[in-house]
Amino acid sequence: MIHVTEVLDSGVYDAQGNYVGRVRELCLVPAEQSNRIARLVISRGRYQPLVARYDQVASIAPGTVRLNTGELQLRPYEPDEGWLTVRKDLLDQQIIDIHGRKVVRVNDVDLVEQATDGRMELRVAQVDVGLVGA
Repeated sequence: MIHVTEVLDSGVYDAQGNYVGRVRELCLVPAEQSNRIARLVISRGRYQPLVARYDQVASIAPGTVRLNTGELQLRPYEPDEGWLTVRKDLLDQQIIDIHGRKVVRVNDVDLVEQATDGRMELRVAQVDVGLVGA
């Protein structure tokens, strides 16, 4: 299991080992798969951020993300209303559980690796909330 806070701001490297940037945001696309981390937004300093799809990610470890493609195959980032962003929309936000109770706030999100079609995907397993998560 890996925590979102261990992935955010991690260094991103392309298939040749070249530094691309840092993970700025993790995005879910509920219309595709409700709990899969579908996109990684990669900040590159003063340059336009890039987006890596889940199938372009080779491995994720705390502090490091490795891609299975080159930087030129990544698309420029354009905001999409259909995406749920983890840092902006979920972390430090008050949420309501499935029973309608308000939860204090989300401290972190736990991710698990799941093998699908011969590759690993990150899936949201649970959120850490309240004093227990702190």
